[in-house]
Amino acid sequence: ENTVKRGWDDTGLHRSACDLAVGSGADTAIRDTVVITHSMGNLIFAEALRQGTCSLENTSKWISIQAPWQGSKAAPWVSNICSNHTSSRLLRWLAGELQYCDPDLPGQVYRGYESLRPDFPGLQNLIPVAQANVHRALCGSSAYGLQSSYSAALEALALEVKYGEHNDGMVAVSSCTLPGASYEGHYSAPFYLAHINHADGTCRVGNGVIKKVDRLPCDWLSSAVQNVTETVFV
Repeated sequence: ENTVKRGWDDTGLHRSACDLAVGSGADTAIRDTVVITHSMGNLIFAEALRQGTCSLENTSKWISIQAPWQGSKAAPWVSNICSNHTSSRLLRWLAGELQYCDPDLPGQVYRGYESLRPDFPGLQNLIPVAQANVHRALCGSSAYGLQSSYSAALEALALEVKYGEHNDGMVAVSSCTLPGASYEGHYSAPFYLAHINHADGTCRVGNGVIKKVDRLPCDWLSSAVQNVTETVFV
């Protein structure tokens, strides 16, 4: 499914996420499954649960990775890249890699990023859903993160956005962490605050070269999905 052209509030995305998680079940209940969500996927799945498109049974678990529960300050700023108000080669490269800009609407970001604006309607309704259902969660606190092709670009973006707090390049820590949950910097913690950026949470670069306890996102994820029969990614 194309999550760039559509926002997290799109009912078609809710149905697709639920269909994937429910599988061949006769009803809309998600059973014996680990649902892993990254970035906007968290918002899509939370809204699907809130709307009753599907339900998460107690035999299933939801693992949340780098969720922008309160939106992202980067969402409104990236329009500067799309409208050519920055000469940064790094940021232009990042915009291409992460598909920020809508070629059919010059100067504007795709709907998916537009829906991540901190003032986007409905965001405030998703946190209670996550608090009630998320089993484990991972947030990132370093825009540079693990050494990769994304490191310098996400750090450059964070400097432009001026979050005013630790962030993963796309999402501030205060937007990712769930109220009431205790986050720790060790990969054995259910709620993990890791020294990684937004791309690192997908495990596309593994655990990185420096094996420190706060830089092991893939070890954290591996331990979370041990001994499960069904895993789906949203």
